[in-house]
Amino acid sequence: SSDLSSRATHDATLSRLIGRDNQADEAIVAVVGEVAKARGLPMAVVATAWCLSKEGVNPIVGLNSMERIDEITAAVKIVLTEDEIAMLEAPYVPKAATGY
Repeated sequence: SSDLSSRATHDATLSRLIGRDNQADEAIVAVVGEVAKARGLPMAVVATAWCLSKEGVNPIVGLNSMERIDEITAAVKIVLTEDEIAMLEAPYVPKAATGY
């Protein structure tokens, strides 16, 4: 997150896409971490499993290593509970539409 924040200060396009106030984003990341820890899973697995729980959402994933392939395979097998999904979505705050 700090690398992304640092890059946003120097990259005009990225700074438009990522606001300076990332409190909601940080809260979401924290909840993903909580769910991942409780399940004994990597955060990427939980995040991908959440995406897969949404009808019509198809996450774009990088499959550049066996670890990433294993994470995606695990995510397909995970079914998040309604409580977990509610926890993951609670801190979400809609962002303004941006474009190039």
